Amino acid sequence: MKAYAKAAVEVESGVKYVKKNCLAGQEPNTLPEAQGHGRWWLGAVCNVRVHGTVHERPVDRLEREREHLRPLAGSPFVYRPRLRRRVYLDFTVRWNDNFYEVPMAYAGKLVHCQEVGDELSVVSDNREIARHRLLEGIGHTSPLPGHKEGLYRAAYPSHLPYQREAFLRAFPEHERFVEGCVKRLRGNAAYHLHKVRELLGEWDQATLDVALEQVTLMGAYHVRAVRQACRRAAALPPPAPAQPARVLHLPEVELRSLEVYADHVR
Repeated sequence: MKAYAKAAVEVESGVKYVKKNCLAGQEPNTLPEAQGHGRWWLGAVCNVRVHGTVHERPVDRLEREREHLRPLAGSPFVYRPRLRRRVYLDFTVRWNDNFYEVPMAYAGKLVHCQEVGDELSVVSDNREIARHRLLEGIGHTSPLPGHKEGLYRAAYPSHLPYQREAFLRAFPEHERFVEGCVKRLRGNAAYHLHKVRELLGEWDQATLDVALEQVTLMGAYHVRAVRQACRRAAALPPPAPAQPARVLHLPEVELRSLEVYADHVR
């Protein structure tokens, strides 16, 4: 129903109509008495009059639409909120910290997302434009095959899916750092993943691997902590060379037969 003042009056008048026309000042003593009176009123008054809005009797309209009605029994009601999302310029929508691709024509537009079972439905103008299996974890992307054919890579490399992929190419052993960064920093995670990759120009791969292990254990998922860990690792003295194993040289022993001791034991 459209949102104008008259519409609100029409909705509220339904309660007033039942109160004045059905009850008409009566005060039933019990619930069964009220239900019985209400059923009589529906069958004898309400549903057999000509409705002022549709200009026909409700009983006649019911018979005409009966073949299109479906029973509610056997169809459990499951509430799944439909939420509005803005499509990013790389043709993805964000849902529960994961990303789902949609056709490129919807970049920058508002769409509605809703979980349907174990899938995510993306709707625009009451038309479904994409459907994906729900992803586990965080920071992952569900592709939509074929919708980006002929296009260059998105011109926004700071976006999280691209930064996550680029980071794991440089540091394949540190997916825990990525997941922690996305969970802790949310929208700023892409910036920090990009800045950590830039540290490869200042520090060697081995130093950064050690630093990433340390900050992951500490739960500090930002570039400042990684840079400080690299400085601490560089300030440590180089490990002392391993000492050679001590060798004990024994004197040579003349090999003798036990027969030389035979005279001493007789």
